[in-house]
Amino acid sequence: MQREDIPTRISTVLDRPVRWATNVVGDYDGCERTLEVFNAGGPKEQREMLRKIRPLRAELESVAGGSLIVIFRARDVESEKAPE
Repeated sequence: MQREDIPTRISTVLDRPVRWATNVVGDYDGCERTLEVFNAGGPKEQREMLRKIRPLRAELESVAGGSLIVIFRARDVESEKAPE
């Protein structure tokens, strides 16, 4: 697996569009390892999605070069367009 495969792998597991974040605000450790997950529901659903990717995290983080940061985008956010 390569870095560019990570969003596709997570998208398959979560059945949601996923992409590397491109418009991160600020400069923080891990901004280059930040993923956006679209069409996320409320907190309960988001926790369930994190549980689904937990078994993959070690492999994904090894490929990414460090800890992944996941930003969930709610279904009702119109200003952020999910990738096709």
